Amino acid sequence: MLHILWLIIKCILILLGILVALFLLALALVLFCPLCYQGKAQKDSSKTAVYGKLTWLFCAISLEISYKNREGSAFTVRLLGIPADKWKAYFGKLHPRKKKSSLPSDREELSPAEKTGIEFREDTQTKDSGKKKETAWKHDGPSSSDNEKRRWGLTEKIKGVFSKIKHSLLSGWRALKKFLKAARSLCEKTQQLKEFLKDERTRSAIQLIWKNLRRLLRQIWPRKITGYVHFGLENPAATGQLLGLLGVTCPIHKNKISVFPDFEREIFEGELYARGRIYGVVLAAIAWELYRNRDLRTVIQKMRKG
Repeated sequence: MLHILWLIIKCILILLGILVALFLLALALVLFCPLCYQGKAQKDSSKTAVYGKLTWLFCAISLEISYKNREGSAFTVRLLGIPADKWKAYFGKLHPRKKKSSLPSDREELSPAEKTGIEFREDTQTKDSGKKKETAWKHDGPSSSDNEKRRWGLTEKIKGVFSKIKHSLLSGWRALKKFLKAARSLCEKTQQLKEFLKDERTRSAIQLIWKNLRRLLRQIWPRKITGYVHFGLENPAATGQLLGLLGVTCPIHKNKISVFPDFEREIFEGELYARGRIYGVVLAAIAWELYRNRDLRTVIQKMRKG
């Protein structure tokens, strides 16, 4: 009896060990297997093309996106280098679905019209009941109360004008009160925001976020960038100004993108290629550092309350 119990416990422990090993393997793949990406964009006088690709697990899983101005966009998912459509078709052949017959069964009951062969018709003719009634008012001659009616109409017009003026004044006063209330609340919120930003914990949290944001950008930024840009505007002065702005971006791409200005004609052509990778362990470390910081949690709680 004890031998059988020990075998059962041994099998359970082996299964638990296998599950733990699989979990650790999946965690290691997520953290240490990089997500690689690459993209290419091309623009000239005849065509515009954009291509992007994401690969993970040593190119076992890949996602490709492409766009061309003449052919349109395309979206492809590959598993072990084989498109997902072929996998779907292969598994569909292994497990074919039974087609449902569209013929009516003998058990279906026929309607009374089909049994007797008599057609039921409904009278769609309706009688017009919306005739207009004409009423003729006959005036034998001029009435003596015409002057009173005119005076009454003039009085009503004057009352209407005064009521409109009163309504406009009241609406303007209400709008002014709403504006003053909104301005007062804005001033109060501005004062609260100043006090919130002056707090030491808030400053510490902002510095932490800025530090990890730069770390994240360094991680996501492409490892390789190449390409060229050939451009020209209608005004040569505008072309020179744009060239100066592009010169500011040299520290970003480190002179790996060639720039060719054209001061004689209006043109825009170019090609850009970028490639990089993202490690999950770096993202997990950033998330853990942000989560365990007490100042950041305190700031988030204050923002939720206020």
